[in-house]
Amino acid sequence: MVVLRRSRTWLKSRSRTVREVLQLPDVRRIELGWGASVIGELTGQVTLVVYSFDKGGAPLVAAYVASRTLLSMVVTLGIAGLSSSTRTSLLLRRITELRAVLLALAALSAALHWDPIAVIAFAAASSSLAGTYRPLQVAVLPWLVRTPAELTSANAVAAMLENSGALAGPLFAGGLLIFAAPPLPMVLAAGFVGLAALSLRGLVVPDRPRSAAKSVVQVARDAGHGLAELARVAPPGGVAILGFAQTFVRGALVVLIAVLAVKTLALGQSAVGWLTAAIGAGGLVGGAAPRPWCTLPGWAGPLWPACCCGGCRWCGSLLPRPRPWPILPSSSWGSGTRSKTSPVSGGSRDTRDLIAPDEGSARRSSCVRPG
Repeated sequence: MVVLRRSRTWLKSRSRTVREVLQLPDVRRIELGWGASVIGELTGQVTLVVYSFDKGGAPLVAAYVASRTLLSMVVTLGIAGLSSSTRTSLLLRRITELRAVLLALAALSAALHWDPIAVIAFAAASSSLAGTYRPLQVAVLPWLVRTPAELTSANAVAAMLENSGALAGPLFAGGLLIFAAPPLPMVLAAGFVGLAALSLRGLVVPDRPRSAAKSVVQVARDAGHGLAELARVAPPGGVAILGFAQTFVRGALVVLIAVLAVKTLALGQSAVGWLTAAIGAGGLVGGAAPRPWCTLPGWAGPLWPACCCGGCRWCGSLLPRPRPWPILPSSSWGSGTRSKTSPVSGGSRDTRDLIAPDEGSARRSSCVRPG
């Protein structure tokens, strides 16, 4: 009874804060764009897996998954170098627009019966850019909210939209594949990504200090330092190994789900969407587990709903918070910043005093976690 009472209190408090943060126009724009982006990406992924399996079997599906992963590694390093010297809102909008165009070209190529390599090339290029949305979103959110509590709620909304999109996208693709060829779901995926780009058109991010663009070598060095810091969270590998293992398993699942649905169980192409949607459903269930339910000591409490429901990324937010970063003086941020009141300090303090914009999205995400 005590746990249930705490759960109700926790859920009421969370829902009230979520409603408040979505009343901010710019936060609402970037969050809705994130949700549409995830739906479009997952719809396209399921469709491309079905298309690749039909044209070349499991080896072609593996080639699609591997190519988009390798391209994503290169693209992420390049975008990280540009983000320090380019307006983040403009960069995010342009990347999302490019993703929609590439998905539309993949659909057109499939409809015209071009070589499957061309279709996969366009789709892999679009998917490689999908991983840039969330880091850029994390970099922008502290400049759009008014308090640290709103920043936490905005991250919680983003996680909820991600899991919802992971459920809705495959369902859309699976439903269309029952009676339509793969080009139609590809067009739908491009439409959702285009909708995400449209939602970002009115996004206004306050001016912030920008440094010179970093080279790929500098960005790679910074990424190496970040991985080293993550490894210290829980030696010997910590969060870095957990992230690698999750990426590896998810990549393998993309290939194995197609083989299981079409070849082993003979359920048809649409079953690829149904089985993929189960991952999103597990994420929603795992994300809905309130903090009071995770009463086991240490890391076991946060991890049991993740292991049972597949919501690893969301339930990772339930891990104990690290020591807060030292508050930086607002004078070191330059002039022209907007003053916001923080409920944490009890007085007037700029939210950006808590999170430095030039430290990278990894530090922000480690400072403030949903929950």
